[in-house]
Amino acid sequence: MRLALIWLIFTYAALKLGSMARPGHLGFRGGEIHLLDRLRAREPGLFMSSILLSVPLALLAERYVHRTLTSQYEHSIACYGRIKALRVLPASKDEAGDFAVYERAEGHKQTAFLMARDLKIGPGDVSIALNRQDMFYTARYAMLQNQGRRREVQEEIGMAQRCLLPPGPG
Repeated sequence: MRLALIWLIFTYAALKLGSMARPGHLGFRGGEIHLLDRLRAREPGLFMSSILLSVPLALLAERYVHRTLTSQYEHSIACYGRIKALRVLPASKDEAGDFAVYERAEGHKQTAFLMARDLKIGPGDVSIALNRQDMFYTARYAMLQNQGRRREVQEEIGMAQRCLLPPGPG
């Protein structure tokens, strides 16, 4: 909401300066401007125009930023669990180097904490979510490995490898 107010003030100021630059406007002559003169100069319409221009754009921008932060947070938590749990699968050791894998997992962990800070999620809650994902994928990978489901194991390794790639556009 603060962003909407800031956009409103700047939009109003820009429209006001634009209207004052018109030839014959009362504002640049240096005299006192009365309410009747302001109404004739379309001051209420100028204010309403600035509200109609700025507030919806600010609210949409705020919503977009929140959605993006939430998406990045959830992605980082899920990828952290997938990558960290690769230690359970012997088949994954051939396809990815150990240090690079765990370095990438730590990158996802740091991203999760950064996004959580902007989303006003406490560090304790983030740690709990990271541990839950790690435990979930560790148990899942161990179960698949013990049951001999090679196709599912390869699919899980493929999903984890997608998390190792740098994020693409969009």
